[in-house]
This record gives sequence, C-alpha cells and structure tokens, in this order.
Amino acid sequence: MQDLVCSSDLRWMRALKAVAWFFIVTGIFGILATIWSAVFHDRLVLDFGNLLNLFAGYGLLHLRRGWRLYLLVYLWITVPGGGILLALFPWLPLDQAYRNWHWLLFGGLLLIELLLASCLVILLQPRVKALFRTDINRLGCRANQENQEW
Repeated sequence: MQDLVCSSDLRWMRALKAVAWFFIVTGIFGILATIWSAVFHDRLVLDFGNLLNLFAGYGLLHLRRGWRLYLLVYLWITVPGGGILLALFPWLPLDQAYRNWHWLLFGGLLLIELLLASCLVILLQPRVKALFRTDINRLGCRANQENQEW
C-alpha cells in the first residue's frame, strides 16, 4: 500500500511545481532571446541570469536545497529592485517610441513584479521549506519520496 501525502503538503508541492515551471519557461525564453539577438541583430548578449533560472527551476522540481536558496537570494534582490523601478517609472527618460506604450510597459512590469513576489511568498512558506529537508518526515505526514505524485 502506497503511503499517503497530507493534502496541505500536496497543495504546496503543486505551488512549488508551478514556481519551478515559471522559472524554467522564463529561462527558455531568455535563451531564445539570446539566440534571436545573435541571429537577427548581429550581437551576442549573454544573459546568465536566465540560464541560471532554467537550472533553478529544474532544481526546484527535484527539491534541491541549493537552488531554492539561489532563488530566494535572487528574488530578495529582484522584488525590491522591481518595486523601486516601478516607483521611479513615471520619471524615467523614455524615447518617443516608448512613450506611446508607457502604460502597457508599466502594466507588464507590474505583472512581472507580482509574479516574482508570489514566487517569493511560496518559497518562504514553512511547509515548502520542509519539503527540502531530508531529516524530518514532512511535518508529521508520511510520504514516499520515490513515488510522489504531483
């Protein structure tokens, strides 16, 4: 008989999986943007942050503590920095081409900031932190680590 996972742990595992896939997708888009700029604009822009996000998402899927720590540091730097950028956005000098898209650009930055902040909140939850611990038994819930169904 297969061991059961607590429903609250299963909910946090699904949230963690969503965060992991968010970082995998952003990493893939960052790599595609690098290839696009190299092929069509004749310049090579190496964005190691997006490449690291790709590996961090993979590490979250496999419950690696080091990649969770990397993402916590990354998000603790990015979320306040994005908030400062959003606060200063109306005073940033933009070219005339971007002034027409001012509110759309602001809305996109706000959406990205909210997504990153929600990822930070999920990664800081005690139950998510417990999923990365190997010395406790999932906060009292029995789980078979080899046969977890997400």
